[in-house]
Amino acid sequence: MQAAGIALWACDNNEGALHLAGYLVKHHRTVMPMADADSRTTRHFKTEKLIKAGLDLTKQVSHVGESDGYNELEKLFSDLQWAAAANPTGPAPRASCGAPTTSPNTGAASSANASST
Repeated sequence: MQAAGIALWACDNNEGALHLAGYLVKHHRTVMPMADADSRTTRHFKTEKLIKAGLDLTKQVSHVGESDGYNELEKLFSDLQWAAAANPTGPAPRASCGAPTTSPNTGAASSANASST
């Protein structure tokens, strides 16, 4: 994405994101803050604050999911899509020997160290 001129920044919170956007606008950089649709109601992303930061509301502000009727970014993707994105990041926690686990298909508990006697 960087090669295409796209940078994602973790700003810790809405206030940090708005400060970064304002800084970029002030220095004549291209910026497009992306926020959940319900962020319109938070104190940091109200129209007045966006304008004060120097943002053009029609060209530089996008409320993700709004056009699809969603308030949260998380709702744009199915549980399967989130799982597919998250699974490669690390192994699932393993049950210790003899600890009960739950079967993903049935929900039935089983023993990780089952033996027949």
